[in-house]
Amino acid sequence: MGFKICSYLINRIKFIYQKIFVKRLKVGFIGLEESGKSTMVYALFENKYREDIGSSEVRVSKHIIDNVEITIYDIPGNQTSQSKWDHYFKKVDVLVFFQSLIDSPEKIERSREALHGLLYRNMWMKKSLLILGTKNDLPEAIGCKDLIIQLDLVSIVDREVACYSISSKNMVNVDLVRDWLIEQATLGAESNM
Repeated sequence: MGFKICSYLINRIKFIYQKIFVKRLKVGFIGLEESGKSTMVYALFENKYREDIGSSEVRVSKHIIDNVEITIYDIPGNQTSQSKWDHYFKKVDVLVFFQSLIDSPEKIERSREALHGLLYRNMWMKKSLLILGTKNDLPEAIGCKDLIIQLDLVSIVDREVACYSISSKNMVNVDLVRDWLIEQATLGAESNM
């Protein structure tokens, strides 16, 4: 009997602690196929590189960093899954859009159209946006400035937009992404007070 009471009290204290001190952030990872979304999940939270882990279904994972519980919705970028983007846009607090820096100009144009279409269809929801140019470790990768121009990011003026050039393979700028997510959770917690 005494053990059950102690166990109950410990669970209640943990519950109260998490409600008061742990911030929560729901993040949508979107982008066309083979843009590095799933690979980034492993780089961000497990500090390791995994290649060829694409999926045809949404993967949901929870991770805790610096007292922030981050729920990642890793949404596939194939044509059939893009219809889910709007649904998950409504569920998340912030959006991370992935673009491979080695894609052809035609594929980058498709990405631009997909991103701007998503933002236009959901224009009443002003969610912070992080653009990640992936695979910057490859010699044919374009620069971050070129990505900003090709995705026409300067025309997005109604929300916070950040753009980083990253490499999940070499762990380049992964720490900046982690810091940005924690900052967004902190800003979200302050605005809810």
